[in-house]
Amino acid sequence: MKVATDMMTTVNATFSIARRRNLSQFMIFGDDQKFMLELSKMITDQGNWNENVWKAFSEAAMAKNSPFIKLSFEE
Repeated sequence: MKVATDMMTTVNATFSIARRRNLSQFMIFGDDQKFMLELSKMITDQGNWNENVWKAFSEAAMAKNSPFIKLSFEE
């Protein structure tokens, strides 16, 4: 049984869904802040996502112990 999530599969699925649905923003939520931050950073690094928005929201999420991280897409 595979317990760990394959992060690149998740990142690629994120890109695919964003393109098909014409999304420019989305939120990551969950109970594992470290995983959420790593996932959002990988999405930012691998795609054309706004890193400044990632930094602002990830820092705010960590400060507030929030279960949400918001990302914005830049064309």
